[in-house]
This record gives sequence, C-alpha cells and structure tokens, in this order.
Amino acid sequence: MTQQAYEVEVQPDYLEKIARAKPPQALAELIWNSLDADARIVSVRFGHNDLGQMSSIQVRDNGTGIVYREAPELFRRLGGSWKRPGAHTDKENRFLHGQEGRGRFKAFALGSMAQ
Repeated sequence: MTQQAYEVEVQPDYLEKIARAKPPQALAELIWNSLDADARIVSVRFGHNDLGQMSSIQVRDNGTGIVYREAPELFRRLGGSWKRPGAHTDKENRFLHGQEGRGRFKAFALGSMAQ
C-alpha cells in the first residue's frame, strides 16, 4: 500500500475552544511560558486607556525565547510540543510546564491580538 500524507487544516471553532480560558488561567500560561524559557525575571504590566479601562497586558521576561527563524514552524503546529514529559530547562534545570502544545493559544482569552 502506498503511503499518503495529508495536510491538516485547523478550523477557527477548534482554535476558539482551545483559546477559551478564564483570564487568570491565560495570564498564568504566559508566565509559565516565561519560566519554561529559563526566565529569572518576569514582569506583568497592565495598560489602561483614557477612560481608565484595562487596554493591554504586557508580559516581559529575560528568558531564552524562541529562535526567530523557527517561530513559524513552532506556531504552525497544534500539539506536538517540544516539552517532553519529565524534561527540564537548559539553564535553570526547571521541570517544564505543559506538553500538549496548546497553551500558547490561551493568550487569546485576554484579547484579540498577541505579539
């Protein structure tokens, strides 16, 4: 039998389901991602508009981050996380949080744009 490969397309309703999280869970996921990148400093800032309403959340860290040229491939896949069970970070030897490759989409529970 000939082996055949098929490209899988993720539909918006599936991404919406993954992105559906309570805001505290989504913020915690972003902080965990910082710690998984060996950050020693993580800051969270809340921006407000002229009416005093929260308009942005900024999570910054000094972690290793993602190699820019690898980002498209890493974000294109849903599942298949590089965070193997029992794996540790390179510098701080921390246990990695998450392993399903879905958590990065929880940021969309906080807003419509993640940068």
